[in-house]
Amino acid sequence: MRLFIAVELPSSIQSKLAEKIEIFKNPKDKITWVQPQNIHLTLKFLGDVSEEKVAQIKDAISSASLLFKPNACIIKGFGVFPDTRNPRVFWAGITDGADEIKGIAKELENRLEKMGFPAEKRDFVPHLTLGRIKFIKDAKYFDGLLEKHKDDLIADAVVRNILLVKSTLTQGGSIYTIIQKSELVIV
Repeated sequence: MRLFIAVELPSSIQSKLAEKIEIFKNPKDKITWVQPQNIHLTLKFLGDVSEEKVAQIKDAISSASLLFKPNACIIKGFGVFPDTRNPRVFWAGITDGADEIKGIAKELENRLEKMGFPAEKRDFVPHLTLGRIKFIKDAKYFDGLLEKHKDDLIADAVVRNILLVKSTLTQGGSIYTIIQKSELVIV
């Protein structure tokens, strides 16, 4: 199974993000946009995982979720990875509440590394992937849009759970199936 661990977003926030990204859509660009219902905050991509490991992963997520409380965050601004000279991923940022999300991701990273999943080499940056960029026709115009909207307030959200998600790749895009939902419980 192709799996990842994520934070779920309410459909109202997914819809707001879908409206906001219309600003950036240009038919001359080659960007694969994430379907609104698939927008989420990835904590850890696991890749192809054997059935035998799934129970261990579920246990790791369940026990990690007991260490954290629901926390508010702000979704604000747009940007690209790795940089504007070579953009590959178009994202919305997380400001307030990002440190708490980093803490959850770090806890999961530590638990999963003990299970044989390699640790990320790069620092975790909480963000919502909105599109995968193959080609931008007018880079100067696109960069101007990024600059203009880099501080747009998109929504307030509350991180309430950690999801284990199965991703099935199809010609029409990825289909996500929630395998487990673990509520953050410390209050």
